[in-house]
Amino acid sequence: MRFLVALLFVLGFFPALAQGAGEYLLGRILALDLEKGVARVGVQGEVREALLPTDGGGFREGMRVVLYREGGRLYVTEPDRMPGLLALLGLFALVAALLGRAKGVRGLLGTLLSLLVVVYLVVPRVASGGNPLVYALLGSLGVLLFTVYLVHGVNRKTTAALLGTLGAVAFVLLLSALFVRAMGFTGLASEEALLLRQWGGVDLLALFLAGVVVGALGALTDVSVTQAAVSRP
Repeated sequence: MRFLVALLFVLGFFPALAQGAGEYLLGRILALDLEKGVARVGVQGEVREALLPTDGGGFREGMRVVLYREGGRLYVTEPDRMPGLLALLGLFALVAALLGRAKGVRGLLGTLLSLLVVVYLVVPRVASGGNPLVYALLGSLGVLLFTVYLVHGVNRKTTAALLGTLGAVAFVLLLSALFVRAMGFTGLASEEALLLRQWGGVDLLALFLAGVVVGALGALTDVSVTQAAVSRP
């Protein structure tokens, strides 16, 4: 779960990076004019006019929405889902603490620290032009140190699981790199990817391999810890 949350954050960051000089704002729809495809929204203490999606988007009056501002114009993009997501997060944390007790709380703490590693180490370095694969590997090492040792303690079993996970990640990365080269992947499968390559200077293949590394960590860690526990004399 912790690795999925971190990966989703990274994947959600780069499309925003490719948008250019615009910015996102929170507002509330005050009135709708579906025929003209516009809405009057309250944002930053002002009442402004914003363009709706071509299909209307299913918006209604009083709804909190995410707005995108570029060139002096506002666009309604999507509903503000943050309250619902925070409620789900709180429910998940409560259930994890009730069922897992001390280990569940340590797992939540490990998830938080893992996310901080991605947010404050991996994403800024990649956004500034760093190699995504290098920083994903460094971030993965930090995530593993936090999660394995914090949740399961420091002992021979967890150290064996950590080393096994790192070896498995290296093997997965090697296989991925070989198949990427053999199949001639370019990463330029969409307009957004092309913009990200041209304007952001991001190595898309390295970004893909970084996603493979981060995505494999969760399953590999669980398997390594289980195998180390079973085989421990």
